[in-house]
Amino acid sequence: GMVASEQALASQAGALMLREGGNAVDAAVATGFALAVVLPNAGNLGGGGFMLVHNARTGKNIALDFRETAPVSATRDMYLDASGNVIRGKSTQSPDAVGVPGSVAGLTQALAQYGTMSLAQVMAPAIRLAEQGFRVSPFLAENFALQRTHLGRWPGTRAVFFKQVAGAPDCALRDCPLSALRTYDAGELLVQTDLAASLRAIAQQGPQAFYTGDIAHKIVAELAGRSHPLTLADLRDYRTVVREPVRG
Repeated sequence: GMVASEQALASQAGALMLREGGNAVDAAVATGFALAVVLPNAGNLGGGGFMLVHNARTGKNIALDFRETAPVSATRDMYLDASGNVIRGKSTQSPDAVGVPGSVAGLTQALAQYGTMSLAQVMAPAIRLAEQGFRVSPFLAENFALQRTHLGRWPGTRAVFFKQVAGAPDCALRDCPLSALRTYDAGELLVQTDLAASLRAIAQQGPQAFYTGDIAHKIVAELAGRSHPLTLADLRDYRTVVREPVRG
C-alpha cells in the first residue's frame, strides 16, 4: 500500500497503519491526525475537510463532508461596518472569523464507519509526534519566518512556535516582546505538549472530548470577548454530512 500527503512524517503514520493490518481509511485517519501536528500551517484540529471513500466490497462511493460550519450567531453582514464596507481582517483574523471545526468529527466518524482499528491505534503516531517532537522541515521553517508577525499576535502561538533569541533577557515565551523571540529553524525539534494532551483526550474519550468536553470549553473561553461568536451549543451540535459524490 502507498500513502501520500503533504508531509513525510504524516504519510509514514498512515503507512504504519497499513503495515499493522489496517485498511485505507485507518491509514487516512492516522495521516489526518498526524498532519495536525507536523503541518501546523494547514492540517489542524481547528479546521475541516472532505473524504471520498470507495468500498471495494459493495462498490459504493461515499463523500464525507466535514467542513467548518458557520456558528448560529453568524449573519450576512457580520463583516461589514455601518456604511456597508468590509472591516479589514474581521473575516480572517478575529474571533468572528472562526467556524465550527469539523476535522475531529469527520476523521472519527470515517474511522468508526469505514475503518477497522481503534481510535487509540490510529492516533498513537500523532500523539507521539506532538509529545516527543519532530524536526522542523525547511518548508515549515520558511513558513514560520513568513508568518512571524501573524503568529506573534497571540500569547498561545508565541508559547508554541517561538524560541528566545540568544542573549535576550529571560521572559516567559507568551509574555516576551516579539523582538526577543525567533521562529524555529529547519532541523530544530518542535514539541507541542498542549496539542499532545488534546490528542490524547480525543483518543481516550472520542470526539466528545473536543465537542463537549474540556477542549470545547477552552475554545469558547478563548474566543469570548465583547461578543460570543462561537458557543458550546455550536460545538455540541456540529454534524458531518454524508453526500452522494458526482460521478463521471
